[in-house]
Amino acid sequence: MPYTSPPRPVDLTAIVPGLAEYARTATRLHPRPGSPSVHESSVGGPLLWPVDEPWPHCPGDHWDVGQDGPDPMPLLPIAQVYLRDAPSLPHPEGVDLLQLMWCPTQELTSNDGTADGHVQVFWRRAVDVVDVLTDPPTPPRGSVFPDHVPNVCIVHPEQVVEYPTRSWMPPALSDQVEAWEESFGEGPSAYRYNGLAVARGVKVGGWAVPETFWGPAGFGYFKCPCGAPQEALISFDDEWDGDTTWRPIEDSHDDSYEYRKASQMATGLVIGRGYSLQTYYCTKSWDHPIARYMQ
Repeated sequence: MPYTSPPRPVDLTAIVPGLAEYARTATRLHPRPGSPSVHESSVGGPLLWPVDEPWPHCPGDHWDVGQDGPDPMPLLPIAQVYLRDAPSLPHPEGVDLLQLMWCPTQELTSNDGTADGHVQVFWRRAVDVVDVLTDPPTPPRGSVFPDHVPNVCIVHPEQVVEYPTRSWMPPALSDQVEAWEESFGEGPSAYRYNGLAVARGVKVGGWAVPETFWGPAGFGYFKCPCGAPQEALISFDDEWDGDTTWRPIEDSHDDSYEYRKASQMATGLVIGRGYSLQTYYCTKSWDHPIARYMQ
């Protein structure tokens, strides 16, 4: 079934007309429990992986220490996104499939953004994969951090329009947004621009979330080691938060914990103590590793 984000409660471009030129399209994946095939986009599902291509492993400092000594730790499939489902997906020329994997250890939640191999992205043309690997290696159960192992989910892609948060916009626009927010004062009825401008959930493309774990961030913060700016690629978060601004219309009929667990928290991922994890790509070269930030 389709999932639909509620219309924004206010027209942000009417409040600050200059925002219109900064609009970006993001794809909310709306993962829900299911049984995807390798030919479908998914979270935590099987990958369209060539049988003759070696399965990637965690960096050399991560090992499974078993009876026969240390063995390299296989990476864990996290997301597979076909371009047909997410036209807004940033991608290298000539490919139509993104596959993201990570090392399911607690180190994943470090906040330095280092592109150290714990999170890796693979690009390919789906048509090139003829013989598919059907029995990929899996990390040993006792060696993984359970909160970083997603439930297997099918996805229900939806295109949404986003605008930059205050940290990512020119100062003049930020001042206009601040003045608008102040006009509402404090309290439950007060609007907060950042929460309205950037979508929640598992999404690809669009704008970055408003802050890093330790404070505001903007254009000058996210940079590749080569010096080029980084942009948002794919992020992982709950479908909505306490104010329900981004809760899909189709999920608004049931506030029970059981239902929320299967919708708001469908992936079962817990990043840190309830934060989101966003990955960034280098705008200069797709050959450069992606970075990760807990936010």
